[in-house]
This record gives sequence, C-alpha cells and structure tokens, in this order.
Amino acid sequence: MSQYILMFTAVVRMRYDEGSLVMSHYLYFRQLVKLLYREVEEIDREMGLKK
Repeated sequence: MSQYILMFTAVVRMRYDEGSLVMSHYLYFRQLVKLLYREVEEIDREMGLKK
C-alpha cells in the first residue's frame, strides 16, 4: 500500500511542478492522506505505540 501512496505523491508533485495540477484532484488526495494518517494514529494507539 505504501508504494501507492508514494506513487500518488510523486504524481501530485510532478503535476504541480508542471503547472498542470487539478485542484480538485489535489484536494481529494489530501483527504485520502488525512484519512490514512488518522487510521495509522488509531492503530498506533491500539498497539500501545502512542498514548
């Protein structure tokens, strides 16, 4: 799964650098990253890695 996140991040960065980034795509990508981050935080708490 992490390879997909890295791939999407690279594509978003490339599009931004080219000036062809579609804002709605970027905002969708941001929502996915936020959701993933929340899920990871919850898993960390359940595993006792974070309080």
